[in-house]
Amino acid sequence: MPYYRVTGEVPRKRHVRFRRPDGGLYAEELMGEEGFVSDSSLLYHAHPPTAIVKSEGLDDAADTGVVPNHPLLPRHFRTQELPPGGTWCSAGNC
Repeated sequence: MPYYRVTGEVPRKRHVRFRRPDGGLYAEELMGEEGFVSDSSLLYHAHPPTAIVKSEGLDDAADTGVVPNHPLLPRHFRTQELPPGGTWCSAGNC
């Protein structure tokens, strides 16, 4: 049976528009332990969690017994600049 823990101010129902005191919306994020198949938490952020400020790898991760961290950075593919038709590979990107 699920249990609920509330910290701070949250809306009465889940997955609804939740406004900040200034009238803007909080960003909602569903974070699970193992994707959608295990326990999860519904988080509300003042700033979107997708706003990446910094990403860096951990070179000394092997010393702690953790798998080395090589972060993936977001990419912006400008697909409107590709010629119409064909595939992405045929445009010389493979």
